[in-house]
Amino acid sequence: MPPNLDPSQVVEVFIYVTGGEVGVASSLAPKIGPLGLSPKKIGEDIAKETARDWKGLRVTVKLTVQNHQAKVTVVPKRNFL
Repeated sequence: MPPNLDPSQVVEVFIYVTGGEVGVASSLAPKIGPLGLSPKKIGEDIAKETARDWKGLRVTVKLTVQNHQAKVTVVPKRNFL
């Protein structure tokens, strides 16, 4: 059973993924499972967000989680800027 989280609490999780690919749910589960999120859905959201500009590149993705809702943001590396 996941811990009771405060709805106003904001949690940031950083994940290193390959752009445009759905990550393996078993690798996402330990980080986002305790937050009450579905690893499969988050993997699809990450793939959709990174498919356009970052396809095939290894990038860091920041998940901002609040009230069981995740917002996906790509954190570009310096050499990509």
